[in-house]
Amino acid sequence: MTFDEVLARLKEAQGDPDKLTIATARIVAGDDPRLWEALEAAAIPHWFDARILGAILETSPEEAANLFERLTRLSMVESFPAKVGYNVHEATRMALRKSLLAERPDDLARWSRRAAACWPGDDVASRVEAAYHDKSAAEAELAGDRDEEGLRRGLAVACHHLGHAYLAQGRRGSALAEFESDQRIMADLCARDPGNADWQRELSVSHNNVGGVYQSQGKLAEALAEFESDKRIMADLCARDPGNADWQQDLAVTHNRLAAVHLDLHRATAGAAHLDTATRESTAALRILEALLATGGQPDWRRRLAQTRTGLADLYLQQGRAEAALAEAREAVAILERLLELDASNADWNEDLDAARRMERKAQQALADL
Repeated sequence: MTFDEVLARLKEAQGDPDKLTIATARIVAGDDPRLWEALEAAAIPHWFDARILGAILETSPEEAANLFERLTRLSMVESFPAKVGYNVHEATRMALRKSLLAERPDDLARWSRRAAACWPGDDVASRVEAAYHDKSAAEAELAGDRDEEGLRRGLAVACHHLGHAYLAQGRRGSALAEFESDQRIMADLCARDPGNADWQRELSVSHNNVGGVYQSQGKLAEALAEFESDKRIMADLCARDPGNADWQQDLAVTHNRLAAVHLDLHRATAGAAHLDTATRESTAALRILEALLATGGQPDWRRRLAQTRTGLADLYLQQGRAEAALAEAREAVAILERLLELDASNADWNEDLDAARRMERKAQQALADL
């Protein structure tokens, strides 16, 4: 490349930082179009090796190894400290991704889907990486202006999964941002088609997720508002279709989450009203679950009923109602003991049984102290 060609490329950037970064990268990479394509593909994941590069480009192991070796000689490619691999320098990486999204979204979507498949594991790091690329692909597909509503919902689902992956990493701020993105998309879709029950339910789930993060951050007023929104949506859906057992269970879960927030508010403010409201919410969940179990005996429903009874026992104890607390705790113990007859090794059921028995002992002690 001649000096005049270099100067022309830099002048084309016109002071735009991203364009200047890309122009500089093109100068460093030279005029080999295949090497440039490899650099663009390498900018898709946070880090890459020959295997990942080959998978994204769908090329042979031999060509992937050759391109990988050549990429590692470029100044904007550096060793990735946490992995046995390399990464494109972040400024260059983000500039390349932005350029692909704006100019070649189909390539970005295709390469992102291939990148997601490079992390099939169920460990937290793999889940985050795969979900990140699924979201990137969904954003690129939406930028391609095809079937907007379906693609917007696909992006919401990708945000949902990435949010949960971030939660598993303990990154609550990042998780909240993804859950809020999911919520904004679903709220817009529901405004376009209020009668779409599936979208309404997904919107309710987004409120539940956002509320859960707020609660974990101690932002109880914000959490309460989110769970109330969730409850309003699910109550409306259940009124439309009272026979939908999944929706009924979702509504019961939301009642219990509201009970937990009101209990936290009671502890923070010593306000008796919050304790009373928590008890009402927990009782509402109990009634729904009892009605569900009258139509069948799914283990998940029975476990949730036992958890609800244990939580209600705790609320009764704090209200000084030791006899009612003991009755609920004993019911919870009985449910869980019957469940464990089906699978004595179930760790979750055993943990729940331990909690119910502790609550039973506390209630017994409270009665003895009267």
